[in-house]
Amino acid sequence: MMKKLLHLILAAAALPIAFSRNGLPRSSQQHAFSPSSRRRNNNVDQLPWNPSALIDEKGFLKGLFRRKKGDWEEEFPMRTVYHTNHPCQIRQVPGDGNCLFHSLSLCLQHAVNGTHWDMPNRLDELYEHSRSLRAKAVACLRQNKRKLFLQGKESMRAIELVTSAAQQYDLTPEEYCATMEEDCVWGGGPEIVALSNILQRPIHVYELAMESPGAEDATDQPKKPTFILKRMACFGSPRFDGKRALHILSADSRFPDIQPGEQMVAGNHFLSVFPDIKRRKRIRGGAGNAEEEEYLIFEEELERPLLTSRLLWWWEDLLQSIGI
Repeated sequence: MMKKLLHLILAAAALPIAFSRNGLPRSSQQHAFSPSSRRRNNNVDQLPWNPSALIDEKGFLKGLFRRKKGDWEEEFPMRTVYHTNHPCQIRQVPGDGNCLFHSLSLCLQHAVNGTHWDMPNRLDELYEHSRSLRAKAVACLRQNKRKLFLQGKESMRAIELVTSAAQQYDLTPEEYCATMEEDCVWGGGPEIVALSNILQRPIHVYELAMESPGAEDATDQPKKPTFILKRMACFGSPRFDGKRALHILSADSRFPDIQPGEQMVAGNHFLSVFPDIKRRKRIRGGAGNAEEEEYLIFEEELERPLLTSRLLWWWEDLLQSIGI
């Protein structure tokens, strides 16, 4: 299990080795979307990502996306309150090499405050917050003897995780950490594990998959394949399931402007995921003036209370340990 889990962590890194044989890769557009660059070039109104008709001005991809469990979950089922039953929203972030930390910043804002980050208006604050997350992740990975919880009941020391990641790029653990401290260097699996432990929140990672078309529609036309998000990892679950999870997508940077099946095997860009959606209707107004209004219920509000779940798991483990 540990070998497969370690492979999972490194696969979630979104760091294609072929792109950088001499050290960790960094974005070629590392300053193109930064607030200072946009001000310097009088492009303050330019969106901080590649324009797309499928992305609105706030960065949200149009439409909702279905999710499903990963193939690995059949062999190693996860005992977590976070399911994949409900669709989700996806939000774009600047593709400047800091996308992992940007996407987690957006998710953390929403998890803590219940509000979405005001993009692109508050980009300076986003960059500052992302730099802070990067620094915290590296500081955690430098604590060689620190025990890091992965997923399920698995854990490993920070030095073991960093050594495994550094070897992919012919680096020493300290060289890996020193490089990861730099702005615009791509973060990945080890940094996700570190931040899950620092924030004490689950971080669930998804990848793009193709959902095969079903039956023909009402016009007798065959349905086109669509994208579906497949869960790659549940870092920090169920250990930290007492707090609302953060969800991110490791995707082809051309997404959503590609067709299902055209995406790269390994993702090279992170986006924020908000699995919030179950639509309900309520009535507003009095007699003769009533209006139906749709509103959204967050996924976690639909599941049983997190604390209750953890108490139940503790009780189940206790019973198993004494042979009942």
